Amino acid sequence: MKSIPRWLVGLSLVLIVLAAVGGCGGPGHAAYLYKDSSSVVFVQWTRDGSSVSGSLTESSLDSGAVKSDSGAFTGTVSGSGVTLTFPKGLGTSVNITGTMSGSRLHLSFPQSDGTMSVVDLVGASTADYNSALGVLQQQASQTNQQNAIEQARATLQSDLSTLSQNTQALSADGTSLASDLKSMQADVATTYKDERGVLAEAQQYPDGNNGQVGAYAAHVAVDSGQVDNDNGQVEAGTSQASNDIAAVQKDQDTVNADVAALQSAQAQQPNYQANAQPTADDVSNAEATAQTAIASLQQAVTQATDQANKLAATAQSYADAVASLY
Repeated sequence: MKSIPRWLVGLSLVLIVLAAVGGCGGPGHAAYLYKDSSSVVFVQWTRDGSSVSGSLTESSLDSGAVKSDSGAFTGTVSGSGVTLTFPKGLGTSVNITGTMSGSRLHLSFPQSDGTMSVVDLVGASTADYNSALGVLQQQASQTNQQNAIEQARATLQSDLSTLSQNTQALSADGTSLASDLKSMQADVATTYKDERGVLAEAQQYPDGNNGQVGAYAAHVAVDSGQVDNDNGQVEAGTSQASNDIAAVQKDQDTVNADVAALQSAQAQQPNYQANAQPTADDVSNAEATAQTAIASLQQAVTQATDQANKLAATAQSYADAVASLY
């Protein structure tokens, strides 16, 4: 076996040393990468003797986006020591120091509280940086998708609560209408009683009993007027009920849109489950309860309107029956 020439062995050793000092890249060029779950730091430089010039790029997650900042530097390499100078500054410092160890670069970054934070970078390539940056961008996209799901969930939860509250208001509207009709019925009964009394007294005192019969007859007209006021109250109640029904129907449309929005957001990340997410049963039960309340109140409005009109007409007939007596 032939021996390897000494000059070739020596050249090989030189190349190995240069590769160790230079990180990844061609002769005179080196690149180093640091990455964690929320940031990436990429340093690349060109070396000429003990002088280097290059750039440092930092990319980090910030509120669902990847923000990058880059600064150019010049510097020197002395043994294993490195000093990088940023003419435009880097954070709170212009000079960053560090050391090299094989294919690794250790940089010390001054912090705002005066301490030093050491970042360990390893030899890498531009492709490695792009890959790490892609991971960050994917994380940002996932964060945005999760935020969209949480927002859609919160919106649906809030709108379901609104639907429930407004549905309860429909029950109150029905109770109010029933109460107004009861008052109206009582006033019609009073009108009838007074009308009967006037007719009886008119029969007993054909001469009007010194105007007393006429006064009583006029009071029947007052009674009838009160019934008209009651009818107006019922009309106001039916109008309020109709407005509340429209509000609940709008709430139903909003909830349906919320469900579609949540499903669309979840389709982007099907394995992610939002916190305290309303179930399909929660939605269907709320919708069914609302629909039942709407149907019930609509029936009550129709019946109240018809009954109130009849009561008002009846009271007016009582007043008309004695109108000629005053």
